[in-house]
Amino acid sequence: MLDILSERLKILREEANMSKSSLANKLNVGVSSISQYESGDRVPSDEIKIKIAQLFDVSLDYLMGLSNIRNPYVFFTLSEMLKDLDQEEINEVIKYIMFIKKFR
Repeated sequence: MLDILSERLKILREEANMSKSSLANKLNVGVSSISQYESGDRVPSDEIKIKIAQLFDVSLDYLMGLSNIRNPYVFFTLSEMLKDLDQEEINEVIKYIMFIKKFR
């Protein structure tokens, strides 16, 4: 039975172009554990969940399905970076972001 953690783990791993074997090595678990986590047949320990969140730079809330924001701290950081810019500079930042998104 798939759950949100299983789905998100698989998505994060695939987005990172990471094999199950590579992820298993980084988490110091077996490849079969990764397969079981992704299929929902096994739930990772809290320690492993923390390692997954750190590895993929997401919050535990996102990983567990309590939030759809991968890393809420990025928003605070961006807000802090923009606060000293004038409106013209902010517009340039927005244009740059739109440019990047267009060619993804």
